[in-house]
Amino acid sequence: MVKLRDERGMTLVIVLLVLLVFSVIGLAIVGASVNNIKQVKTTEENVQTVDIAEMGVQHYQNILESFFHDQITIKKDIYKKLLEKEFELHGDVSNTFIEDKEDQLANELMNLYTTSSISPVKQAVNETVDNQTNSKYEINNSNLKITSSDVSFDPPCLTCNSSNTKKKIELTYQSFGYKDQDLEKKLTATFSFTFYINKAGIQYNPSTDFATIINKPDDVNPCVASDVNGKASIEEYCEYNSLVTLDTPSEIKNSHLVFNKGLTVNQVMSGSGKTDGEKGAILNSTLYINGALTLNKQINGINGSKIYINGTTTVPTSTTQFEKINPGGIQFSTIVILGKVNFTGQVKGIHHSNIYIVGTADFAGATFKKIDNEDSAICVNGTITNLADQSKTGKFIYDDKDPEFSTKCSVTRLNLTNEFMKWDEDTTPLVDYSN
Repeated sequence: MVKLRDERGMTLVIVLLVLLVFSVIGLAIVGASVNNIKQVKTTEENVQTVDIAEMGVQHYQNILESFFHDQITIKKDIYKKLLEKEFELHGDVSNTFIEDKEDQLANELMNLYTTSSISPVKQAVNETVDNQTNSKYEINNSNLKITSSDVSFDPPCLTCNSSNTKKKIELTYQSFGYKDQDLEKKLTATFSFTFYINKAGIQYNPSTDFATIINKPDDVNPCVASDVNGKASIEEYCEYNSLVTLDTPSEIKNSHLVFNKGLTVNQVMSGSGKTDGEKGAILNSTLYINGALTLNKQINGINGSKIYINGTTTVPTSTTQFEKINPGGIQFSTIVILGKVNFTGQVKGIHHSNIYIVGTADFAGATFKKIDNEDSAICVNGTITNLADQSKTGKFIYDDKDPEFSTKCSVTRLNLTNEFMKWDEDTTPLVDYSN
């Protein structure tokens, strides 16, 4: 009979082995769980900080949209006046001028941004998201870049400007997401703002509304009459609110002058220019006169100037008086007269110039010599009296009953519609998540 070996104690060994195996497995599971928890937490924090940085992008995007839209809305009125001034000076708004103004506006908008309180050039733009975790986003001066360029229309815009482009301002910045004061994530975002001067909004219309041909200068300062009385030369940008009487003037040159109570000239205005471009006692100037202009003595030429006379603004209505414009005559000039005007002397030459009258024009005693009939005219929207036969000089004086009035006397007016400047109303940031 075979005797079995004593196996007591084996059960304990097996149990211990099993416990060891399960302990190792348990520790592995716990370790994996801890690592998973850490990874999940890290992932969650990354996601959270990306979200914080995205909040910074969206917040700053809204700030930029409001800023550029507000600034260009303000600039729109300024550039409207620039276009009107260009038309007043040259009778046209060229494509080159439009493109130059687009470049100028882009530079002005960029300068306004970089010097504004919203620019991180001045100080960082930041906001706290969560006080407990010290979470915040920040836009600072790191890698800030702002440029302008031309971009093509897609599809092409046939009525915009000569180069068929619009101006783009591009601003690249970084939004930093912070948690517990440590940098967690940064995003690079690009903001784009485009605009252009829309040629379709610049319209030219014929008109016989003479009263608004010449605009009142807006670059004058208040002056008093004593500033000019007795001076031989006037070269100022002034507005006078009392009647101004000039007793010893030699010339009015390169000036913008507003006379709200009329202007009287009692002595000969001789002018000092020797060459053709400098000849004219009233030279390269704008005179805006509310009340009568009374020229009691000879004026030796009006050259390259604009003169507006509103003789209907005084009670009783005043009469504008022209004595003599001789020698030199009227060259490259525009004169607008509202009310009654008397031509009582000789006008020696009208070249590339027009006189527009709304009211009554009396030509008793007036003589005209050397008239450029093709490029010059006297247009009366009202009544003509004492007009001599024009057969010797050739016809150059027209009233509103004349069949040729609309052809010879209509003026081209600039009409800027509200669409003359257009820009983006909605922009979407381009975000780079690879940082």
